[in-house]
Amino acid sequence: MVTVPAKAHTCTEDGYETYEKCSNCDYITNYKVIPAGHTSDGGVVTKEPTCKEKGERTYTCTACNEIIKTEEIAPTGHTSDGGVVTKEPTCEEDGEKTYTCTICHKVIKTEPIAKTGHKYETTTIPATCTESGSVTSVCEICGDTKTTVIPATNHANQYATDEIPATCTDAGYTAGIYCPDCNQYISGHELIEVTGHQDADDDGICDVCGSVIEPDTEECTCICHETGFMKLIWNFLKVFYKIFGINPVCACGEAHY
Repeated sequence: MVTVPAKAHTCTEDGYETYEKCSNCDYITNYKVIPAGHTSDGGVVTKEPTCKEKGERTYTCTACNEIIKTEEIAPTGHTSDGGVVTKEPTCEEDGEKTYTCTICHKVIKTEPIAKTGHKYETTTIPATCTESGSVTSVCEICGDTKTTVIPATNHANQYATDEIPATCTDAGYTAGIYCPDCNQYISGHELIEVTGHQDADDDGICDVCGSVIEPDTEECTCICHETGFMKLIWNFLKVFYKIFGINPVCACGEAHY
């Protein structure tokens, strides 16, 4: 038996391992074929994938440099920047947030940002009986202003008051219309002067209210208040008046006898 040394395979030709061969005939033993074939370099990226396009990996034989195969590399997809506000929302309009790819810088998507709505601060001026009021709302963000007029109440709670007659000592008032809202009389309520005491029978008692009529405290210059010699004359006159039934009363209210 003769030992036949091994033969390495090539890219296109088979090889074989060491085997035994009879030197007298064609008998061989332990013959094992090593198939022909390329030896790959493991692949090299020959086209980088992008966000939207596929890439390519190429496998080359390290022995003969023949390209064995190519395979696709999936697109990477976009990488978002997290979004940037490209339009601020206002009280009445939505804003916008834009998402951009950090690799290719293309816009991935946009989404709305809800409008903020108004934030009003309200001031109220109450209406009065004669003047209208208002409710004014001003937005603290954009200054938008809304005003609602409150009509004048026009003495809505007015009511009639009865006449207050004047008395001997106190003034009175005519009937009127009073408004409690503005605390004033709208009509009527005219002053009625004090009537003063009435004493038709000169008895010093008021004929109307029954009160004792106080004498006038002002200094009287009549003879009834004189002293000395004039006082004697006054006393004589009082006797004379009494005899003849004369009963005059002084302006100060003092009887003459």
